Amino acid sequence: LLRRRAVAMDTKEFLEKLMPMLSSPDVALRRWHHVCELLEDLSARDVKKKECDSLCSSLLLASWQGLTALWRKKKDTTDDLRLLEWEKGLLENLQKLVSCVGTDSVLEDSESVWAKFVKTGLRYNLGNALFLNTLRCLAAVVYRPSGPGRSLPAATLYQLIWSHSHFLSIIMARHHGKADSDAKGDLVELLLELLTFDITSCTSQHVPVLLGAYEATLSRTDQTLLCILHVYEEKGVASAELMPWLWGESSVEHHRVRRDFGPSLWQQPGLEDVLKLVEKEKMQQSALNFPVSRSLKPQVCDVDQPACEMYDPCFFLPLFASVLTPECVVDCRRFVETHCLGFALAGLASNDADMRAASYHVLSLFYLHLEGARFAEKRQLLYLLQCLQNGLRRPNLQVPNIVTLFLARTSQLLLHPDDHMYPLVFRYLLVRPDLDLKAIPEFHILFFSTSMEFKTERSWILTLLVDGLRDKQDFLLYKNKSVFHIALSFYQSPLSDQHSKSLVMTLLQKACSIPEAAESLCQDHGLLSWLHELVIRRRGEPSVVSQVIQLLHSLWTTLLGKPRTACADSEVLPEIRTSAQTQTTLPPQLAQEFLLVCESIGENLG
Repeated sequence: LLRRRAVAMDTKEFLEKLMPMLSSPDVALRRWHHVCELLEDLSARDVKKKECDSLCSSLLLASWQGLTALWRKKKDTTDDLRLLEWEKGLLENLQKLVSCVGTDSVLEDSESVWAKFVKTGLRYNLGNALFLNTLRCLAAVVYRPSGPGRSLPAATLYQLIWSHSHFLSIIMARHHGKADSDAKGDLVELLLELLTFDITSCTSQHVPVLLGAYEATLSRTDQTLLCILHVYEEKGVASAELMPWLWGESSVEHHRVRRDFGPSLWQQPGLEDVLKLVEKEKMQQSALNFPVSRSLKPQVCDVDQPACEMYDPCFFLPLFASVLTPECVVDCRRFVETHCLGFALAGLASNDADMRAASYHVLSLFYLHLEGARFAEKRQLLYLLQCLQNGLRRPNLQVPNIVTLFLARTSQLLLHPDDHMYPLVFRYLLVRPDLDLKAIPEFHILFFSTSMEFKTERSWILTLLVDGLRDKQDFLLYKNKSVFHIALSFYQSPLSDQHSKSLVMTLLQKACSIPEAAESLCQDHGLLSWLHELVIRRRGEPSVVSQVIQLLHSLWTTLLGKPRTACADSEVLPEIRTSAQTQTTLPPQLAQEFLLVCESIGENLG
C-alpha cells in the first residue's frame, strides 16, 4: 500500500505524513523495508534528483531519531533479543539510505539530531561492528562541506571514541590465529575515515596505543592501523624518540617502562628487541609470498595469501632501515637466521620502485655491518651479496621472483654446511662473479641430476619453481627456458616419482591462475590435449582425476576473467618487458577442447 500511495501522492506530501511514524522506535521493520523499496522505485522513475535527495535526507533524520529513541529504550527493558533484532534491521536499512544520498544533497535541521544520534550510539554500541560500519559510512556524508557536522566536528568525534571506557579493550583485542575481531576492524576503519576530514586531534599519547594494537601483519585491520600511524608520522606527532617502533604487547610494556622511569639509552630498543618479536615461520612465509604488487606507502588492499600469516613490508623495511644504521649494534647471523635477510631480498622483485629502493637500502646497510661482523659464515654471505651486486646492470633494477627466492634460500643454506644442497648451490655461485638475472639458477643441472640424491635435488628445484611463479613476467622467463615443455614431458616419464608429479601439477595450477600463462599453455603447449591424454592413461586413479578437475576449473576461471595489465615500470628487465607487451588471443576451438576433456573425465568417473 505504501508503494502504491507513493505513486499516487506527491513526494513531499507523502514524506510529511510518513516522517512522524518513522522517527518512532516502535515502527515496524517491514515499513522501513517498504521505504527502501520505495526509494529504489523513485530512482528508477523519472523523478527529479533534487526531490529524491530531499526524500533521502529526511529519511536519514527520521532513522537517526528512531535509533536514538530505541537505544534509550533498550537500557530500560529486559526484552534484549527483540530489540537487538530491531536495531540490526534499522542499521542495515540506514546503510541502504546512505547509499542513496546524493553528493549535493543538504541535510537540513539535522545538526542536533546527528549529535544526539552519535553520542547515544557510542554510549551503548561501541562494540557493535554493524554500528561502527554504519557510522563510518555516515561520516562520509555528514562531514562533507555541506554536511551537518558543525555541531559535532570530526575531531570531537575522534576524541569521544578515544575517551570511551571500552575503547582500549576493543582495540587491543588479539586474533591469536583466528579471524580479526569485527568490532576492532570496523573501529580502526572509522578512526581512519575521521582522520581524512580532520587530523588536529592527533596526539603523541595515541601512538603507544596504536602500536600496542598493531601486529605488523597484512590483515585488513593491521593495514588500517599502519595507515593511521602513517598519518600521525606525517603530522609530526610520532616523533623520532619513539623509533624504532616495536609492536604488540612488547610495545605496550616498553612504553609503560619509558613512562614510569623516563627515556634513557638503556631503554632504547634495537635490532635485538625487534628480532625477539619476529616469528621465524611467519617471516619465512612472508618472504616466499612477498606482496609484489604492494606499494611502500601504506594503504589498505587485499592480498592473495592468508593475511594474518604474513608480515607487512611497508612496516618492516623502514623498521629494518632504522635498526641497521651504522651506529647500531647488529647480530648479522641472527638477522639471517630469522629470514629477515631473505625478506629484504624478496623485496627486490616488487613491482613498486619505492619498495625495491627500500629493499636495496636495507641490503646496503646490512652489507656494511656484515663486513665488520665475526662469525663462521660471514665470507660466504658477503660473496652472495657481491654476486647480486655485480649482476645489477642499472640502479633499482627489478629482479625476477625466482632469483630473489633463490638468494633467500641460499642465505639460509649457507648457515648449514652439512646440508646436501650446500656444495651444489655454492658451486653455482663460484662459476662466475656475477649473478645472471635472466636465468633460472641451476635448473637443468638439478632437474636432470644423475647423483644418488637426484630426488632431493629435483624436489629442491621444483619447489623453487613453484614458489617463484607469481606473475606474467615470471611465466615469460619460465617459457624462455622451456620449463613447461620439460615439466609436461617429465610427468609422463617412468623416471618421475609421485612427489615430483605432485609438484609439477602444483606448478601448472599456479600457472593457470595467470591469464597470459593460461592462454599460452593452451595455445603453445597443448595443455588441454595433455590433460585429455592424462585422464585416459590414468583411468581408475581418483587422485589424478581430482587434480585434473582442479586444474581445469582454474584454467576455465582464469580464461573467462579479465587479463592483467602489463607492468609499465621502466626498471623491469628490457627482455622481459618487450615480451610482456605481446598479447595472445583465445582460439575458437578452445571450448571444444574443454568439452573433450570433460567427456573423458565423465567416462573415467562412470
